Amino acid sequence: MSEHVHICEQLAGRDTPALSNALRRTEAGADGQAYTDGSLRRIAGGRFLGTAVTATMRASEPGDDAVPVAELHRAVLAAEGPVVVVVQDLDEVPGAGASLGEVNGTLLAAPAISGFVTNGRVRDEPDLRAMGFAVHAAGLCVARAHMRLTAIGVPVRVGGLDVEPGDLLHGDQHGVLRVPRAVAPHDRPLTPAEPRAAVAGADAVITTLNDRIGPAVLDAAGPRLRVVADTATGHDNLDVAAITARGAVATNTPGVLVDATADLTMALLPDVTRRVGEGDRLIRSGSPWSWDIGFMLGTGPQGRRLGIVGMGAIGRAVAARAPRSARARQRRARTPPRLRHHRDPDPDGRGRGGERRLRPDRRRTGHPDPPALITPSFWENR
Repeated sequence: MSEHVHICEQLAGRDTPALSNALRRTEAGADGQAYTDGSLRRIAGGRFLGTAVTATMRASEPGDDAVPVAELHRAVLAAEGPVVVVVQDLDEVPGAGASLGEVNGTLLAAPAISGFVTNGRVRDEPDLRAMGFAVHAAGLCVARAHMRLTAIGVPVRVGGLDVEPGDLLHGDQHGVLRVPRAVAPHDRPLTPAEPRAAVAGADAVITTLNDRIGPAVLDAAGPRLRVVADTATGHDNLDVAAITARGAVATNTPGVLVDATADLTMALLPDVTRRVGEGDRLIRSGSPWSWDIGFMLGTGPQGRRLGIVGMGAIGRAVAARAPRSARARQRRARTPPRLRHHRDPDPDGRGRGGERRLRPDRRRTGHPDPPALITPSFWENR
């Protein structure tokens, strides 16, 4: 059992008063108030544990969104492990408009967050209670008003508790507790200050795709830095121009995930067609069921054609793993399907028109079943 799993299981099995008492007896618990005050109450859900994804908002007056709500959802998806979304209402009197309701709650429930904490107010209480994550807020309100996000990934303060991105939070009916970093698992996301401290005076920096390496981190590394090695297929997280401007080399590991991704693709195909995951969730839920001849039947690959959109290294590896019958058909269509460039006037709602988006030309691809979409992870392709 990893340290992360062990610590999280130990924390999840305790309530906040017990954890607070235990932390007071350690040096780690002597870093100021590490819990919310009585200004927040639990609106929905039960006990939760997760790392913080933070944001700030306003709702009292009209204004443009400084940050699209979609960016918050992307930050949640990019975080590792259970996530607690923490939103600070910056209005002079917080609660003029709801920071969470039925629509945004549904979007946040999709990636399965464990909790939502705000010093503002929320609405649609019956819907929130059915979504499966905990909600702590100052109370309820009627309208969304002029709710808009102003920043994401910044330090926030809610209910007297200071929270930084990546903090480990534990909550229940008593309130929300911040677990000190000396106690929290080490494989949590890093705060913005931690990479700068870690690279000071380094000759080489080895990163992963979650590590953002830009001018601030490079300045902290200093003049000795010679190489930044990214353990990833791409390098979107590296400011390559800034690295090379300092006389250092930026490298990555192309192909490192080809076989693993191809294997996972082939595992997902029977999961979908034979309804493996669906059946697993049914049994684990304890819901009643009875057998009949068509119950959870699914289908197999026999007589089916595997369509691959994106015949790069991963696409070719998937084709090599395909059943013989599907592979034979694939050979006759070895050329990747022709992709036409389409202009989207505003692909992500930011007013940046004219970006190119790639879409399959159905005149060439036909209607394979099932399709496997293997394309670069750009926002234009999502």
